[in-house]
Amino acid sequence: MGRFDQNGTAIQTTSLNDGLEEKRVHAIEDRQLFVKDVPTHTEAPCPALAGRWKPFVLAFCAFVVYWLSLDPLRWEYTILLVPALWYPLYIRQAVPAVSETMEKKKRHVLWRCLGYIVSFPQSFYGQLWLASILFWGVVAFWLTCPHPATLLGWIAVAVYVGVYFPIFIALTRFFLKHIPCSVAFAPAFAWLITEWFRKHLMGGFSFASLEHAFYRHPILIQTADLYGEYTVGTLIVLLGTGLALGVHLARRAQYVRSCLAFLYVMILATAAIVYGVNRFDHFVQAEQTAQESGKKIRVVVLQEPTTFRFPVPEETNQRIHQDYLDLAAQTVKREGACDLIVWPESSFIFPWIEIPPEGVPHEWAKLTFPQRMEQITKVTAERDKQFQRLPQSLNSAVLLGSTTIEYGPAGHMDFYNSAIFVPPSGPTARYDKMQLVIFGEYLPFANYLPDWFPLKTLCNSVTPGNKAVVFPLKVKGRTVLVTPNICFESSIPHLIWEQVRQLRNQGQEPDLLINMSNDGWFQYMPQIDYHLAAHVFRAIENRKHFLSATHAGFAAWIDPAGRIRACGDRKKKQAVVADIYGI
Repeated sequence: MGRFDQNGTAIQTTSLNDGLEEKRVHAIEDRQLFVKDVPTHTEAPCPALAGRWKPFVLAFCAFVVYWLSLDPLRWEYTILLVPALWYPLYIRQAVPAVSETMEKKKRHVLWRCLGYIVSFPQSFYGQLWLASILFWGVVAFWLTCPHPATLLGWIAVAVYVGVYFPIFIALTRFFLKHIPCSVAFAPAFAWLITEWFRKHLMGGFSFASLEHAFYRHPILIQTADLYGEYTVGTLIVLLGTGLALGVHLARRAQYVRSCLAFLYVMILATAAIVYGVNRFDHFVQAEQTAQESGKKIRVVVLQEPTTFRFPVPEETNQRIHQDYLDLAAQTVKREGACDLIVWPESSFIFPWIEIPPEGVPHEWAKLTFPQRMEQITKVTAERDKQFQRLPQSLNSAVLLGSTTIEYGPAGHMDFYNSAIFVPPSGPTARYDKMQLVIFGEYLPFANYLPDWFPLKTLCNSVTPGNKAVVFPLKVKGRTVLVTPNICFESSIPHLIWEQVRQLRNQGQEPDLLINMSNDGWFQYMPQIDYHLAAHVFRAIENRKHFLSATHAGFAAWIDPAGRIRACGDRKKKQAVVADIYGI
């Protein structure tokens, strides 16, 4: 029989099954270190998200904090607040995706599709995507600098990269709902997955990652040698989420669990710092030992400050080329003998020309085979003379950023963005850039676009290289192996790591990594700082000395511990000298 109060009103009771279920839930929570706070269909929305646009506001505020932690403001430690501000987005209910008006008409599939399209910007994930697009639009605004038409590329990049944030939130919520996973760890797993895809798909976009906020604090990022920069970003998400979880539990008066959450954060941070100190000290001591051996090579990387836009006048290219000639000569005169001098990407105006016997320029079409071979010999001799003149005058090997023109049958020409290694004596070697820049060196689906399309008229038709290369640098009776990479290749973690791995397997593991870049298109915007941050992580990930010769950016020397040992000044013409011991 039911129960009644003194006024005869029926009292609602809890069934036996409901009571058992409640006890089971409490028992599961007691066994867990952290509460799995997952939304259910009966849970009321969080007050902070009750308003229609509150998800956008919360995500936007988090992205503002994210932006503050990066260059140029560089409030590094605020980056830990970003995952904490994301916390409410994956533990509470989402805003419905379809408006009530369209929901009434969902019997017809066209009305249903139209409803989703119209209401998506106001939906939960639509608001997150909008906030993410605004953030990446600010971060990647430097893409608009080369030419007005690159505005289209900037919009495309912001929209594309922006989609990864709502995917991250959706993936986190999926893990919490369908996988036995604590709210303290699910965001880190989801972040690792989405970052992996962001840095692999469509050529990869790795600038302005969470971990790049700490690139000037090498002890904090030593864990990058475990699984690349992904490790540092995942740690940041773990720490930020742990802080948010501790506050959340304290607000629910679950003080024991709150203290455990903060203890977890302290243990994780302490472990990362202890690991960082040990690894950092190891490489510092290794360098001190190397200095005692006396083995040293001197490498000079150049930078020049001229910025430009499409199209670049020919006289500007010639002046920049002459500036680098003068800078190299002045450096040798001031510093004495150098083992290698590195020019930035595309700074050497003379192209490297390859004409195999089957290659036929149009103007040679009517020549006989012996006449063609004679012309090839003349062109090759003039090319070698042009390139070898520089190392002979400097008495140093040079690594030049140039363009390669390779002729094929019927006058076909392939253009490569190349690094040309020219020693004072010995054979010349070449590396062709493998990872091309979207909207700069290639245009997706270009064959399907009309010839008048703005970006198609600007994008150079560049052919990608197909292998990593080592250059043998002779230094006082020993050989130092140098591996170059060009432009934004240095921003892609897996590309540089894979190049080093392949060369190691071939018995040619490089001793030195060198990046050659031309950042003159971007008008000294924060892109040059993001590029420098990427170089720091490549040095730690591969535990190699990493040097960069960057036009209108930062020429720099970074050691295997991630220390920026020398760096050029912003907007200055400089030669950065690196005296590297032990290789």
